[in-house]
Amino acid sequence: MVLDSSDFIEWYKTMSKINKQFYRIVLNIILILTQINFYNTTFFTFQKTNGLKKILEKTKNITTLELKTITCNSNVLKALVVFLKDNTPLTTCRFNGVYNYKSEESSSIYVAAGITYDFLEAFLTNTSYIELEFSNISIDYNSAIISIAKYLKKPNIKLTTLDLSSNRLGTNYTEIITKALEINKTLTKLNLRHNNVYDVDIAKALKYNNTLIILDLSYTIGFLDRGEAIAEAMKTNRTLTTLLLNNNDIQSGAIAALARALVINQTLTTIDISDNNVWYKAAKAIAVAIKTNTTLSTLILKNTKMRSCEAIVIAKALEINNTLTTIDISNNDVGYDGAKAIAKAVKINTTLSTLILRCCNISGDGEKVITEALETNTIIKIIIT
Repeated sequence: MVLDSSDFIEWYKTMSKINKQFYRIVLNIILILTQINFYNTTFFTFQKTNGLKKILEKTKNITTLELKTITCNSNVLKALVVFLKDNTPLTTCRFNGVYNYKSEESSSIYVAAGITYDFLEAFLTNTSYIELEFSNISIDYNSAIISIAKYLKKPNIKLTTLDLSSNRLGTNYTEIITKALEINKTLTKLNLRHNNVYDVDIAKALKYNNTLIILDLSYTIGFLDRGEAIAEAMKTNRTLTTLLLNNNDIQSGAIAALARALVINQTLTTIDISDNNVWYKAAKAIAVAIKTNTTLSTLILKNTKMRSCEAIVIAKALEINNTLTTIDISNNDVGYDGAKAIAKAVKINTTLSTLILRCCNISGDGEKVITEALETNTIIKIIIT
């Protein structure tokens, strides 16, 4: 059973006063809860805080706790610590947009305070978590990241999914996390989106980690080594299947290095390099990878500054490829010549099922040749608008 109402605490507080019978009914409902979701709520007044504490004190079977866009005070954090330490069935915690506020002594103004080291140390004593999310939250970066890294190094944890997105962590903090990945043996999915990560740090982690399957590095990477570090890591990594590198302003040379790694790598199935720079040199390297790689099924190349010449090179490679099922080259200046090359590839390729060409400046004539190609290939779905 799921509790999914930000107003439940006020409702519980008011209605439980009506009579004891109703109170017992509410209590019985709470006792069988397995999931609590609170969205867009302020746990600020004594009544709301006390109401949450009462609910948490009664729940013994919660497996999932989700708090999104929450403003709370230290009393709420204390209540959560007690609950989380004692609730062994709990496997999933998601904190997204959680802010701890405290009152300044000199005025009635409330100021943001970090989720404290003490809170995280107590919170992370539970080794039964499978999924944890700390995204877009107010945290004491130094102590918080140290606590999370320590948890990742524990030998008896079960954690498979960690989301630290949108915290705008500096590279000194993400380095602490990536070093922990070198030791961790359970994590399969890591989201570092909207933080700052050096390619050399994540590359070292990928060299030693053999459990990570999905890695989100969108809006993150600072390339110290022109992309060579991650490219080298992908040549030897044998577990990663999904790599998201979109919106990093990666230069064409680094994209080319990553493409050359895909010639060797035979485990990656999805790569997103949207909103980076795929010029002719990179396009040629991607084409070689498309011709030789036998595992990649999804390739996302949206808004990568490709022109007709790059689109033609990619299209010719698609004539040979027999593993890609989805390719997205939206928001590129493909033009009529690029559209003709793509149409020819569509007539030959028998495995591609989805081709996305939104906003590619292919003109009416370009749409016509692609439509004609669909008379030959009835399997593929082409999205133009």
